[in-house]
Amino acid sequence: MQWKTVGATLAIFAGVIALFYTLVSQAKFISHNSDFLNGVEFAIFLTVGAAILILIIFQFWQATESRKISDVTVFFSNIFKHIRHKKSEAVANI
Repeated sequence: MQWKTVGATLAIFAGVIALFYTLVSQAKFISHNSDFLNGVEFAIFLTVGAAILILIIFQFWQATESRKISDVTVFFSNIFKHIRHKKSEAVANI
């Protein structure tokens, strides 16, 4: 559920950023008033900043959950510990 939330949030941010970018790059469809364009640019920077902040927050949450799993692993069997430490090299490298 967490990753669906992350994906949906980032998709919404990407859509908003694309919309703002389209508005600014195709300024012939909107008011040429510099205050309006400055407002749109500010909204773009605000949205990008919010997206980056959300990614950072989710990264901290993921690190916390990983530490919790590591703490609980002590109580699991050796077979589980062995399986848990297996990783895909492609994913690990990314």
